[in-house]
Amino acid sequence: MMSYSYEAILSAQAQRIAAERSQQVAELEAGRMAEDPDRVAYAANRILELDAQEAALAQRANTYYTQAPAMRQNPHGLTDDEVEVARNSFTRSDMNLSDEQRLELYARQKARLQELRRTGQYRDDQGTVWR
Repeated sequence: MMSYSYEAILSAQAQRIAAERSQQVAELEAGRMAEDPDRVAYAANRILELDAQEAALAQRANTYYTQAPAMRQNPHGLTDDEVEVARNSFTRSDMNLSDEQRLELYARQKARLQELRRTGQYRDDQGTVWR
């Protein structure tokens, strides 16, 4: 399976929208010249839909590009607090791990815990002491 970058996906979507908009503008003009109200209405509606898609894509791109530096700094998807914990929570036997290895191990353990919670194998109320 081929992997795509977010930049490539956003660019492909922008190109698709621009190409379809050009087709619909031509269709609108052709409908106007032919005095075909259904053709004009359809093309005008598609242009508005494409404008909405373009606005949504622009918003998504803005969100991506504002978050991208943080994602590049932390490819494991950890919060700043989790990064701090990951770097400082290992025992002496783990002191030979690099910061990157610690972050990776922390992220794997976090994902494992999330999976156990999702499947019901681990519940947050386990171990609760009732007095």
